[in-house]
Amino acid sequence: ERLTKPLLRTGPRGSTQFEEVSWARAMEVLAERLGRLREEHGAESLALFRGQAADWGAPWQYALRFMFAFGSPNTTTPSHICYFPRVAAENLTYGCFVEPDYDRASTIVEWGACRADTHLPAWLRIKYAQERGAKLVVVDPMRSKVVERADLWLQPRPGTDGALALSLTQVLIEEGLYDREFVERWCVGFDRLAELVEEYSPERAAEITWVPAEMIRGAARLMATGGPTAIYAGNGLEHHTNTFQTLRAIACLRAVAGTVDRAGGNRFLTLVRWRHLEGNELLPAGQKSRRVGQYNLFTDMSYCVPFPAIADAILTGEPYPIRGLLVIGGNPAVTMPNHARVDAALRKLELLVVLDLLLTRTARLADLVLPVATQFEKTGLIASTVWGEYGDYALLKRKAVEVEGCWPDWKVLFELARRLGFGEAFPWQDVEEAIDYQLEPSGITVEQLKANPGGVRFKEGEQYRKYEQDGFGTPSGKVELYSQTLEDRGYDPLPGWTEPAESPLSQPELVKEYPLIGCSAGKTVNYVHSQYRHVESLREREPEPWVRLHPQDAESRGIADGEWVRISSPRGSIRMKAQVTDATLAGVASISPHWGESFPEAHMNVLIDDGPRDSVTGSTGDRSFLCEVTKI
Repeated sequence: ERLTKPLLRTGPRGSTQFEEVSWARAMEVLAERLGRLREEHGAESLALFRGQAADWGAPWQYALRFMFAFGSPNTTTPSHICYFPRVAAENLTYGCFVEPDYDRASTIVEWGACRADTHLPAWLRIKYAQERGAKLVVVDPMRSKVVERADLWLQPRPGTDGALALSLTQVLIEEGLYDREFVERWCVGFDRLAELVEEYSPERAAEITWVPAEMIRGAARLMATGGPTAIYAGNGLEHHTNTFQTLRAIACLRAVAGTVDRAGGNRFLTLVRWRHLEGNELLPAGQKSRRVGQYNLFTDMSYCVPFPAIADAILTGEPYPIRGLLVIGGNPAVTMPNHARVDAALRKLELLVVLDLLLTRTARLADLVLPVATQFEKTGLIASTVWGEYGDYALLKRKAVEVEGCWPDWKVLFELARRLGFGEAFPWQDVEEAIDYQLEPSGITVEQLKANPGGVRFKEGEQYRKYEQDGFGTPSGKVELYSQTLEDRGYDPLPGWTEPAESPLSQPELVKEYPLIGCSAGKTVNYVHSQYRHVESLREREPEPWVRLHPQDAESRGIADGEWVRISSPRGSIRMKAQVTDATLAGVASISPHWGESFPEAHMNVLIDDGPRDSVTGSTGDRSFLCEVTKI
């Protein structure tokens, strides 16, 4: 099924009527179409979507550089629901992103994540920490492999994690368990935060979150007295309409608990010195302000417009129409919420170009499909630049094999830039030249990395409390529990909590018809987002889409384990197989996501609304919407 030749559409959009063409012909057509789009409608009429492509880091910067040189500020990714809300919240609080120091922690808090399924190196470090006596606290509505090893498991109602974080903070302050010295010397706005959290006693938080008050107190006391505490905030926290302030609340909790850049807490990594190649200086003056959407603070930090805002511009023409879309390693027709709107937006485009390995559901809508290399078929750089989880080193991910006809995406962008007349922005002949240029400030070269396939460290030994020499990278030089930057941009400067936009409390009339909380289930070890369900050996392990129901919810609906059921929301309905299990919280339907490629009748994103969004990050309620499950 692998694509090895470019495909040019010959039939109506949505059909599989394509003709195979040469790369030379494909690039000629693409350059001509993009040039015409820019001339007739302006460069900003083109957007670029980068999904779960073969790698991130430098290749994302090549994509940004291409778009900025082209003249468009409209770059988008799934980042509004993956990773960058955490980066934004922590940068506005500490001035940088933090990572848990599992190796020295005495207490570990895993919040909204199942690292056993998503990050094996981190999971091994957690298990090693437990073997030497560390305690594990897990915050997750669903039971998982991580929960099975937990010393304490908090099961909040989906979308109420912010209230839980504020209540934990309240206990620390009320009982005098917070790090008074750190707070007094290194935090701004503690008094205002303390006033805010007075409203979130464990008793009130229990009503909101469904977590018993004494469990909240127990977790807070363990964090304060159980030795150094590392708190990891996971991707599950980024799928709500109140995502940003939830993550701010957790960032503030770390500071009050005294975990920030401490051994065994949450440390700031020493990042590699490199040139940033995104090319912001290449964007013509005035174009930045023409970016679509109302999420400028988030986009200024991430260079990413939330995808729903791109769909808005395509469908409404406001503030101007997006007419063309380049998609690199992504499948928004399957992975983005509110499928009906996304499908309509993709079909309305004048030009849709997809770079991918297979003829995905998105690619079947494209005017041109370009076959690209996998992660094993191209050379790339891995380094601690913004991606802290890679550790304090740089390494070269060297091409292992080559498939004839499949270009790495960097080659597509470099060549296309030359054809469009801005090749001077990409002066490198190949990716190794670009990596050498990027790493030059660090003194590390590609040849060094080739000679050291395990990577090159760029610092010696561990460093903690770096703020004592340099301060924090915020305007005040301190941890900003109260953020003047947020206030100046019109946002709540404190991590206030709000109900999800669609919940039993915020939509009391809707809940009568849709009484369950729909929640996109955690990731699976068998598939990656919408990928690999066509692989027979993996499909044998997880053959069908499923929805998990608590036994009391299944019994009240007459649903037995293994029966096919219909899941409905105000947006539409799908069908899946029921798994009756107490692994999910009563009142919650845990739904396996991203089956829309291989099993369209089970496309979960049909159910989710993309209208209500987090005001800062544009995050949608993929894990906190209302639905009902009925027997077929």
